[in-house]
Amino acid sequence: MDELAPVCSYELFRQYIDPGSAKAHFLLAQHCVLTGLIEQAKAELQRCRELDASYAEQVEKALAALSGEAVEDSPVNPEEFIAKQRLNGKKANEKLGTNVKTTETAHFIIHSDFTSATDMAQIRKWCETLYERHCATLDVKPGDRLWNGKGEIFLFLSRGDFVRFARTIDNFPEAKLSGGYFWSKGRNCHIVIPRTDLRADRAGQKDTFLLTLLHEGSHAFLQLHGNVVEINPWLHEGFAQYFELALPKGGAAEREKHVRLVKRITSKPGFTRFKELRALERLLGDDYEGYALSWSIVDYMITSDKTHKQFARFIQLIKDGKEEGEAMKEAFNQTPDELEQSWLRYIRSLR
Repeated sequence: MDELAPVCSYELFRQYIDPGSAKAHFLLAQHCVLTGLIEQAKAELQRCRELDASYAEQVEKALAALSGEAVEDSPVNPEEFIAKQRLNGKKANEKLGTNVKTTETAHFIIHSDFTSATDMAQIRKWCETLYERHCATLDVKPGDRLWNGKGEIFLFLSRGDFVRFARTIDNFPEAKLSGGYFWSKGRNCHIVIPRTDLRADRAGQKDTFLLTLLHEGSHAFLQLHGNVVEINPWLHEGFAQYFELALPKGGAAEREKHVRLVKRITSKPGFTRFKELRALERLLGDDYEGYALSWSIVDYMITSDKTHKQFARFIQLIKDGKEEGEAMKEAFNQTPDELEQSWLRYIRSLR
């Protein structure tokens, strides 16, 4: 659970609830609202109402509240909003008794109780580098719609403070199972992460803190860039994993592991996973092959000479309401089947 994004935890929870329980669907809808999964929340509420008419009034009230998300999506005065964001660390301290201090970069406000100036300098650098890479990949220009104000991040040395913040500030008790999360209400958003080792250990293990920061930051960027629309799980996870493996030190080794796995999977007779991935409503956290394939497809789209200039256009078309297959055809001038074959040739050419 530690590395799951909200959309993944939702899909995992959905596996284990009683599908015939209206109450379970209603509670899952509340979880979705707290983690910014508005379309999923609406779907769960509608299912709740279908199962038990006695929930109709509660569902109608909840759906009416969700319709108010458009208010959060309306333009705000950036300077006024940023001024309020700067006070959120102080508010957290007053509520929780924590000792976070606020630092700022060109595009982020970071509330943290980390004590190492070296670590904080590195984190500020990571955030701005990730922002620059996202902007370049998605062709984001000054003034394009993203989050309100600046990207806001809360970092805690204590996992207990992380859990208390999630429960008290974001009303998200499920965070006790998570290694970090992205919260949003319209374009008001923040990322919350507890301290793990900021550096890979001597055995060369993954830097979990950095990977979580990159993963959740990528989900936030993709979700809030342009119009806020539903994006298929394989694309969301592939995009987040692309930045996990492309940016931090040690990413090359992880990338090589993914390449070997993908080459093995795609060499099997009758390979059909690309079609299956695109049809999935959820990508489970333990589907390592699915994650590797999703990363590989996005990696191909972003890095291949044949497609990298069109990837931003592909995302923009989806954001404008195009169906995924139509967006592929218009952006890459290839049907999904043709794009799959191009990707497979690319994989087989890798050493």
